[in-house]
Order: sequence, then structure tokens, then C-alpha cells
Amino acid sequence: GKGGECNGLGDTVLILHTSGTSGRKKAVPYTLESLLVGAACIIQSWGLVPGDTCLNVMPLFHVGGIVRNLLAPVLSGGAAVLAPGFDPCVFWGCCVSKGVTWYYAGPTMHQMLLQELGERGTPPEGCRIRAVFNASGGLSHELAVRMRRAFGCAVLPSYGMTECMPISTPPQGYSLDRPGTSGVLCGPRCRVYDPATGRPLGPGRVGDVCVSGAPLMGGYEGDEAPVVDGGWFVTGDTGYLDADGWLFLTGRTKEVINRGGEIISPFEVEEAISRHERVRSALAFSVPHDMLQEVVGCAIVPEPGVPRIDLITLQKFAADTLHPSKWPQVLVFMDTLPMAPGTSKVQRIDLAKRCGIGAIRETQAQTQRMFEAHPPRGGGG
Repeated sequence: GKGGECNGLGDTVLILHTSGTSGRKKAVPYTLESLLVGAACIIQSWGLVPGDTCLNVMPLFHVGGIVRNLLAPVLSGGAAVLAPGFDPCVFWGCCVSKGVTWYYAGPTMHQMLLQELGERGTPPEGCRIRAVFNASGGLSHELAVRMRRAFGCAVLPSYGMTECMPISTPPQGYSLDRPGTSGVLCGPRCRVYDPATGRPLGPGRVGDVCVSGAPLMGGYEGDEAPVVDGGWFVTGDTGYLDADGWLFLTGRTKEVINRGGEIISPFEVEEAISRHERVRSALAFSVPHDMLQEVVGCAIVPEPGVPRIDLITLQKFAADTLHPSKWPQVLVFMDTLPMAPGTSKVQRIDLAKRCGIGAIRETQAQTQRMFEAHPPRGGGG
């Protein structure tokens, strides 16, 4: 404030930029009220108490690191240990020495921490972690189960974005019994709208996920307020609410795969493919097709020390859980999935173009649909 005055609840106290993974970056102004409301929602939904200690390994120039890993633990009377970066080699030792009780990180980080446990398979003696929260990307059911088994604690997905943090997370006693969910609403209101008619959809109907109410921002810096009639913000995600009010995300509006008019969720494909024992992680994306407009492509990071899976074998495996229209038609081997610079968000938009993959022909042999790509070390694709 000016002249030594304190900031008011409506004052802008922080400006953050969106990740830009689905378009140009936008500046999001945060008021003191929106920050405090967001932190309070996290404290309540995650059950944070004064005895809790968070180990932050997320960037503090993004909303997740600031609100979830810094403000929430401090305002709940707990503590936050700020790591200089993410290093799986020292993570578990730090958890023991600092009395860490929870952490919040992205799927790739979780996988690296599982790998770091090695043959022991469990955290070191003295580790007090009671809960792990997921950030910056969909948490596959397979990975969540592995984490819960290895870490011996609650594993909770979460959903939020720069424009509204948080949006949803499961209750604290969640037992991974609703695969694919991002939980129940823990702050704003939520509706799912039909993108064609603009009308709200009922339970189980997939459409545009929209939110309203605190801690939603008031508008982008320098832009008109990005709300639809009635004050509803279009998140850019597609999904549905079930009959009990649990939210399920099926993809980004710009990330879904349009196969001859059939809209395919990349998350559903990734969930199925990631279950294969020779696949460490998977990323589904759209590939242009000469007849169908788009088909499913899949980038995988193979498990080390075992033979690589081929496209035909992968399709046979997918047949157990996916309709044939959702089977991968292109396979790309990578040593790491492409991430947006400075984040742990995967970059699937235009991945086929960035990998130099042109339109697939219906008559093209399976052996001509397998590729290898290496994302830049600094992130991106």
C-alpha cells in the first residue's frame, strides 16, 4: 500500500503468467483476497495442520508452488522447506532430516521418486510423509496405485490452474476407487456446458468445464473479463461431473483427438497404455490422417532393461480396454516426455509436427509408423 498502508483485500498483489501450453501466455492478476481464499481452500481440503511440513520442489513463479506449497502451509501454522530444485537423489533424505509430512509434485517427479527407492521399494526409515498430492498433469490410476503401495500414504490428485487455484481434489480419505477423477469441488462452483448449444449438461455428459466464484480471477491483465454469461469462466478443459459431484477431466479443448468426428480423450488412451509393463510413461496426441482427419499417436518412454514394445503389440494390449478407434496408430519412442519450459506440464499440442510426422496414409505399413524423438534437455518439444 501507499504511505505505509496495508493492502486491501481487493488490491492486486501478484501477477502471474499462464503456461502458454495451449496458446499465448496471459497475465493473471491476483488480489489479496483471491490468494487468501485459495490458500484457505487448500488448507481445508487437504487437512493441513500446524504440525505439517511441506517439501517444495515446484517453481515459485507458478501458482501451484506459491499458493499450495508456500502460502497454504504457512497460513495453516505449518512449515515449508524450499528446495533449490528437484533432485530425486536427495529428496528422501531431506524428507527424513526435515520431518516432511507431505509434498506436491508432477507425475514425472513421482515416477523418478519411485525409481529412486530402488530395490528397497519403500521410503527410508524415519520418513513421516502422510500424503502426496499431484500437480501439473493427469495422474494415471496405475501410477497412483504404485505410489500408494510404495509410499504407504494417501495419494490425492488435484485440479487447478493459474486463473483459479484450487478447483477440485478428492476428500482426504480417498482410496483411489474412482480412477480418472480430479476430485470434488473445493472452492469455486463448477458446471459442464455443451460447446455447441451453450447449455449446461447433466451427470456423465462430456462438455466444456466452467467455473465461477472465488478463488477465480476477475480477468486477464489488459483483456476483457474471460467469462461467459452469468460469470462462468471457460477453463479450456473438457470433462464431466458424475451423479455424486465428482469431476472427471477428459482432455484440453485444443488437445482432444478428432478421429473422423469422434472426439477421443488423450487421457483415456494414456491411462490404458501406461499399464503395460514395458511402458514407463505415455503421452497421447493427435496425428494428421489422409482420410480420418486425425488419429491417435502415442509417445512412450520405455522401461529400461527390457525390449521395446512395437506398435502391433501395443495395439493388441490396448484392445483389452480401448475401442479400436482409440488404438495408437503411430508410436514414438522418447527418453523423456516433452515438457513446457519451467513446468512439469506435458506438451502434446502440435507434437506430431514438432516430431516431423506428416499425415498418415491408411495403407501405410505399421513399421513406417514408428519413430524416435529426443525432446530438448531444457524442456519443450
